[in-house]
Amino acid sequence: MRESKFVFNEAMGSLLKSMREKAGLFQSDIANALGFKSRTSFTYISRLEKGLIRNPSMRTIIMYLNACGGDRLRFFTELNKILIKQEQEQVMSEIKLSYKDAKKRVGYKTLIQKLDRDTALYANKIKNIARPIDKYTLKDRIERKVRMLLVNHKIEEVLIPVYLDYTYKLYEQEIANSVLSSIDEKQFIKPGIRPILFGPIRKIVYQTIKTEKRRLQHTRPYSTEKQKKLAIGFLKYRVVIEQIELAVHQLLNDLQVKEVLYLAYKDYARACYSVLKKYYHKDQTLLSRRLTEITRSFKTKGLDEEVMEKVKETVSIDYTRLL
Repeated sequence: MRESKFVFNEAMGSLLKSMREKAGLFQSDIANALGFKSRTSFTYISRLEKGLIRNPSMRTIIMYLNACGGDRLRFFTELNKILIKQEQEQVMSEIKLSYKDAKKRVGYKTLIQKLDRDTALYANKIKNIARPIDKYTLKDRIERKVRMLLVNHKIEEVLIPVYLDYTYKLYEQEIANSVLSSIDEKQFIKPGIRPILFGPIRKIVYQTIKTEKRRLQHTRPYSTEKQKKLAIGFLKYRVVIEQIELAVHQLLNDLQVKEVLYLAYKDYARACYSVLKKYYHKDQTLLSRRLTEITRSFKTKGLDEEVMEKVKETVSIDYTRLL
């Protein structure tokens, strides 16, 4: 990956110019203070403020600030912001390059569309460290948890939309910081609905949103190097995992698995992929043990062991093929 090279640019020159103008000085005043006597020296100051001097010395910058009584701390604080922005833009350009290559390797249009969506989301996360809650992603996460709860309680597929409507109502009120108890649960009680499940659903909604808010409060900006590694690693992951999920989806279709269970089996597939990625080249014994543990864990959630075995086999084949 290309390493960024420091280049003094127009934004940095404009910062110097604003300090000079605030002090009520002309370019000639700065040139004289720096010891420049010839007319061509004034041209140097002009070019410096336009960002046309690619690599001015630190001594020149300090002398310029001293000449106009500029606040050094303010200048270097603003300079740091400019550098961070430049580095983030470089990361974004690397993402676009990698994504362009990824499109050549992925032969399914739907996968390309999903990669495009996920890349845009990831780029937004890097650019906006102090960002608000991603409501769509959070809502999707809550829905998946609620669906798993309903699957574990063997709720009929036709009744699931009613529970999800209740979930969405809770979610909207919690995001808006409204009082959860203000919801009239009677409107959701229909034949076959089990009100006892409303409590666990409330808990899922409340705890998921609370955890996300707490996580965002403690978010710290990543270093540029970490941003680069995360960005490229993310794209590599999406290229592989989307193809694996497609293969698993086709397998579930062939096995005529209930559609309501698809998300759970895909969660299992992602878990298997994570273990393969971590241990495949390191420790085969530990790999086998971890896969067994994951299978046992998902079996307790109501998934069929034979289907899981086929899913695991599909993931393993695709993972080794895509290495």
